[in-house]
Amino acid sequence: MIVAPRMVVCALVGLSTGIFPNVRACSAAELRLGIIGTDGSHSVEFTRILSQRKEVRVVAAVKEGSADLPLSASRVERFAAELRDNYKVDLVPNIAALCGHVDGILILTIDSRRHLSEVREALGCGRPIFVDKPLADNLADAREIAVLAERSHQMIWSSSPYRFSPELQPLRDHRAAMVASWGANRPEPKFALPLSYEGIHAVEILFTILGTGVTSVSRVSNAGSEVLAGRWEGGHTGIVYLLPPPAPWGAQVFAGQTVRPTRDKLSNGYDEIVSQIIHSFQTGQAPVPLSETLEILQFLDAAERSSADGGRVATILK
Repeated sequence: MIVAPRMVVCALVGLSTGIFPNVRACSAAELRLGIIGTDGSHSVEFTRILSQRKEVRVVAAVKEGSADLPLSASRVERFAAELRDNYKVDLVPNIAALCGHVDGILILTIDSRRHLSEVREALGCGRPIFVDKPLADNLADAREIAVLAERSHQMIWSSSPYRFSPELQPLRDHRAAMVASWGANRPEPKFALPLSYEGIHAVEILFTILGTGVTSVSRVSNAGSEVLAGRWEGGHTGIVYLLPPPAPWGAQVFAGQTVRPTRDKLSNGYDEIVSQIIHSFQTGQAPVPLSETLEILQFLDAAERSSADGGRVATILK
């Protein structure tokens, strides 16, 4: 049974209508959030930002991490302790224990191999869900998550914070002839799509500007750098440059006689994505459709197949 989030129920009821006679009007301070995964910096950073907002608070978290990923295993206990000690977040033993305490769920585990199983469990809570990038480490799991969201009629969405970077917004142009984006790359070889670990940020920047409609991708690698070139419907071209860290994030738009670069390196978009998460949980409206998130992973899947085929063009698998 799907249980409506308390905050969303209150928003729907507004003034008393008699539809839910036992539900009182809620104050904006009552949106309670739960976190799954304490192995990534976003668990602490998002909680820090949320702690400054009057309308929401993080009340509980599940310690989730992966022993075979050193970056995950080395941080899960430390970040859990920060949440407990600095932000008074209750640590609960499992996802089922989270359900009764929260109105919305953030899956922030950095090991995206776990996301499908975490989504399956979290759907049992009947709460809206945000999944940190990438939605999954492979295309099949991402598609399954989309199917589960449709069947359950529950909101699930995922995004890189860079999509909401203020410096990126003036560059949005679905009619641009060519767009280039760039950023740091730390591939994770344990993932089916290694570039999805960090390279996905630059790919999401590209999609934020151009939108959906990619048809094919080619990939060339050299000395730790990657160049991913995509063709879009209508003849548009999108190129992603992935560079050894540290590297800034940015983009450039070529439209006719005009070239529009970002003025400075892009900010990380943390404040903006947190605002989007709050708004989506309050309204039930996702700012990024899962169909677009799936296409981003289709882009990365095609790039992986291109690399395996010596850089030849690989078509998008719909």
